[in-house]
Amino acid sequence: MYEKCDIKFGTCVYCGKIRTITDDHIPPSSIFAKPKPNNLITVPSCHYCNQGSSKDDEYFRFTLTIRKDVSQHPDVLMNYPVVLRSLNKENKIGFKEAILNSLKLNDVFTKSGIYIGKENTMDIDLLRLNKVVERIIKGLFYNHSKQILPLNYKTVAYNIDCFKYFSSDLLLESKKNILDPLRTEKIFVIGNNTFEYKYKFANDNRNISVWSLRFYNKVYFFGATLPLNL
Repeated sequence: MYEKCDIKFGTCVYCGKIRTITDDHIPPSSIFAKPKPNNLITVPSCHYCNQGSSKDDEYFRFTLTIRKDVSQHPDVLMNYPVVLRSLNKENKIGFKEAILNSLKLNDVFTKSGIYIGKENTMDIDLLRLNKVVERIIKGLFYNHSKQILPLNYKTVAYNIDCFKYFSSDLLLESKKNILDPLRTEKIFVIGNNTFEYKYKFANDNRNISVWSLRFYNKVYFFGATLPLNL
């Protein structure tokens, strides 16, 4: 008699390889306070992709949790002590040092330009945050299309703070191709408005899609799935 085996084989939604797979939460379940929502999304992921993203997921949760503009969100209030305690774990020494090294003492001014003192601020790696959201979009794409994004397509994502680096032409193009098509689309909500998103597939090619994502009611990202040559 063979014992029951719970190992599952399948195609990873991220790398496209056939391997042993587990369920991966989209977005990372750590951004939600306990008790976790009952409508969390999971997608099949291989061990390498799942474990390989854990540090980026932790950085993502930390940088969102410490933002002033989300400080009163219920999930942030409940998660904040958990996030701080995690920094004191022995296996988080490197992460804690990296966070401390990113802190800088900067001058603070009111909107009218009046100096009010100094404050510790953190240099945020926006590219690292975008990388996490690209992964989330790839998972959401699978969840709604029921297919893995082909390898000759890519996922791109931008935090709204990145828009200040865009040229005026690129801003207009982003508005036309991403923001405007999403305005009338359905909003999907997970948790206590902890995560919300919209999406739209292109009419002539369902591998092309546009996405808007919002975390904790305040933090916006926008993205798309596109052919590699675009």
